[in-house]
Amino acid sequence: MIPFVVGITGHRHIPAEYIPLLREKVGELLRNLQAGYPFGEIIVLSALAKGADTLCAEAALYRRRGGINNKSYAI
Repeated sequence: MIPFVVGITGHRHIPAEYIPLLREKVGELLRNLQAGYPFGEIIVLSALAKGADTLCAEAALYRRRGGINNKSYAI
C-alpha cells in the first residue's frame, strides 16, 4: 500500500501558551488520518526545525512509542 505522507512546515517561534493546544490538535489530526487510512502507513516528514516541525515530529513519535499507532513515523 502507498504511504500517506504529511509534510510539516510552520513557525519556529510558537508562544508557550499555544503549545499544549497545538500538541492536542496535531494528535487529533494524526488520529483522524489513521482512522481514514487504517491499513496504510502515515509518514510525518519534517526538517526538525525548532517550533512547528519539532512539535509535529514529537507528536508522531509519541503515537509510535506509546503503541497508539505502530504505523506513524517521524523522519
